[in-house]
Parts: sequence; structure tokens; C-alpha cells
Amino acid sequence: MFSSLLHRAERDVKDGARKLLWSALAVVIAGLTAGVGVCFVLLWAYMTLSAEVGPRMASLVMGLGLIVCAAVVLALSAHQARLERTKTPDPQPAPHRALKPAPSDPDIETLPSLVAFTAAFVLARYLANRKADE
Repeated sequence: MFSSLLHRAERDVKDGARKLLWSALAVVIAGLTAGVGVCFVLLWAYMTLSAEVGPRMASLVMGLGLIVCAAVVLALSAHQARLERTKTPDPQPAPHRALKPAPSDPDIETLPSLVAFTAAFVLARYLANRKADE
């Protein structure tokens, strides 16, 4: 019984790892595809600017534009980090509900459900052993 539980847990972990791997692979492929698309758009912008103002001025404008974009992203990232550092914790945590303790001995209300569960468990074990014998 214990080994079957271990085999089932191992199978579930392998399935979860496989799904996670495929998801990560899809994200990497999508990121690379988007990166290639951005490169083509930048190349198109450079060629268009180069035809209008010359290759030297186009290189300068594109380089400065990319530097400004990077600076804006870094500034926004630093601002977000500063906001998270200064965020105050909730002064009043939510009250926890006390769990109702389980009854130590079955009373009249839980006795029928206990009997039904035990009967279902014994029947399931009996049927499982009968199928294994066949």
C-alpha cells in the first residue's frame, strides 16, 4: 500500500515537472520570437532614418532613443522597489478562527457517518482484493 502511494506521488511529480518544463519552454520560445520581431522593427527604423538623414545621424538618433528607453525602465524599476521597501505591513492582522476540536469519542450525530465510511472502506478493500485475484 505504501509503495503504491509513493509510485503515485512520483508519477504526479513527474507530470508536474513535465508540464512546468513545457510552459517554460513556451515562454522562452515566445521571448526569442518577440526579440527577433523587435530586431526587425529596429532595423526597419534604422533603414528608414538612414535614407532620410544619413547613416551617421540615424545611428545617433537610434542609439540615444534606446538609451533613453533603458533609463526610463531603470527609473521605473527603482521607483517600484522603493515603494515596496516603504510599504508598511498591515497593523491589524485578520483574526484567526478557532477550529472546532474533533470529538474524542463518536457521539450520536457522527456515529452513522463513521459506520458508513467504515463499511465503504471495507467494501472497497474487498473488491480491490477480488479484482487482484482474478
